[in-house]
Amino acid sequence: MSSTKPPPAAESTSNQHVDSVTSSTTGESNSGWAEKVTASNGVRSLYLSLTTHLIIAIVLTLWVIVPENQTDRLSPVVIDFSTEPEKEWGETKGDDTAATLLTEAAEKDNPQETSKDSADTSKEKTNTAKGQPSQPMLAIEPKREPTPENSVLKNAPMQSQQSRRVPKQMETSKKTQDTKTVPAVNGQMTTASRADAKIALAQRSGSARGKTAVAKGGSPSSEAAIERGLLWLARHQAANGSWSFDHPYCTNPFGQPLEQCLCRTKGYIEGHTKASTSIALLPFLGAGNTHLNGPYKEVVYRGLEQLKTTLDIELKELHPESPDFVSTFSGDLYGYGITALVMAEAFGMTGDPDLERYVNALSVFLARHQHPLGGWRYELGQPGDITVTGWQVVALKSSQLAGAPVHSDIFRQVDHFLNSLTPPAFSRRQGQAQVVANQAGGINRDPTRYHYLASFANSTTREPGECTSAVGLLCRLYTGWNRNDPRLLQGVNQLLKSNTHPALLLYRNFYLAQILIHIDHPSWDQWNRRNRDFLVRSQVTETTRTDQRNPAFGSPLCEIGSWYLTNPRGTTKNAIRDRHLAPAGRLAHTALAILTLEVYYRLLPVYKPAAIE
Repeated sequence: MSSTKPPPAAESTSNQHVDSVTSSTTGESNSGWAEKVTASNGVRSLYLSLTTHLIIAIVLTLWVIVPENQTDRLSPVVIDFSTEPEKEWGETKGDDTAATLLTEAAEKDNPQETSKDSADTSKEKTNTAKGQPSQPMLAIEPKREPTPENSVLKNAPMQSQQSRRVPKQMETSKKTQDTKTVPAVNGQMTTASRADAKIALAQRSGSARGKTAVAKGGSPSSEAAIERGLLWLARHQAANGSWSFDHPYCTNPFGQPLEQCLCRTKGYIEGHTKASTSIALLPFLGAGNTHLNGPYKEVVYRGLEQLKTTLDIELKELHPESPDFVSTFSGDLYGYGITALVMAEAFGMTGDPDLERYVNALSVFLARHQHPLGGWRYELGQPGDITVTGWQVVALKSSQLAGAPVHSDIFRQVDHFLNSLTPPAFSRRQGQAQVVANQAGGINRDPTRYHYLASFANSTTREPGECTSAVGLLCRLYTGWNRNDPRLLQGVNQLLKSNTHPALLLYRNFYLAQILIHIDHPSWDQWNRRNRDFLVRSQVTETTRTDQRNPAFGSPLCEIGSWYLTNPRGTTKNAIRDRHLAPAGRLAHTALAILTLEVYYRLLPVYKPAAIE
């Protein structure tokens, strides 16, 4: 039988070969164990995976801690609402504790904000508990010198990085002649430029939004309320990108479509899709969302596309090369004004060249259809009313700051129209100081209050409304009155003395907040705190809908994040809800409440401080 044992000679030869290889290099004998380990494919894969994860971890760590890479990133801070003064007003009780855009850096800049607000709100709560009526805002005399203005922001945020290009500067006739110099306490005031507008628009997003909100009177709860409101608006956008005042369909909080929207108090305006879509888009733009950037960029994109589709078939000014183009325009100048404002803001925030043609075309359209008496109304050829005219004025001013060629004569005509809305000066109530009257129609008129229509101006039975007066005073700022004008100050003081329930003043306060922050009124802090906290605690949330003391008690889940303000003590229809907004329903209430809470960083500048030369 043959043996399986190898020959001794062969074994010896093999051993000699191994010995010779091993003794040839001392280093290889020391690393032989590594070769045996790495010879396994599994070990190699594990080693490669660990190395890759280590490199990724190092890169992410560097990206997080390097300040230069945090320019456009939000730094949310978790706010414990148990220490917030707003909780004393019963508004959130812990809702969305992490959903604020106030940054840690902003809180460090103003560490006394929380304690200050807490003291103020505690006092207000004590007064309420004792049954004492709310005191009106402190008014100032027209000749009183306002408080010194804040200095110019030293580290103004640069233009948003989503800007693709800067639109070319467009010449406007008589622009130099219309530049007004307004005296101020610590210097001069000059009209704002496009560069100032870009800086203001950049403050709507990123860390700049939180810092600006803190500096001008916002709170963690107001920012959280804005985010809840934006979510409600997004859930009620139609599949084609539009919104409607009756919003028949919506999605639930999980994004699933519902067969029917269960929200109550819907609007009853049919059609007018441009107005409803535009008023819903403005809060998204105000919070820094565009069709290119932001958590709601898809929502904004679909909304803008729907508006552009409508304008393409209605607006002849978009087709100058087609003289045979037949416009399908059917009225609704109200909607065109708000749409023009949306396009101007979206273009100013992004520089998207596709939007520029719409901004220019809408500016030409609105200028062409201004009534000879200086105003606008719903249909072409109608003498103007104050509310429609107000939207056109703000839209045209925003378009001008975005680069559109808006002629200064348009604002002069608006000034004449505003004069026609003022009541006779002799109709002033007793106890009110007389101010410089305007000459209009051969009689002296009171320029501190404004009627809805010029036909009401000579009435002996009609009094100018608070809302229409607020619109008129804001328009005066845009048409040239300076911030220290005694007529403006007295008009504002009259509005601040109002005892009307705030639920009936949402539309008025939307305009009044803009005026007060524009002119840096001494009563801003006190008025803003009350109005801000009222809006926050009036929003439908998981907490307020289960609180029997809150007007939102019993609201369906679909309404979470929305507003519809009512006066529980009202006895008539006009004493229960804001009659100006009732036709537009919950959609308009929600949009205007959000816009009012965004006032701290949403406004475009009218004037800017300038050093004395």
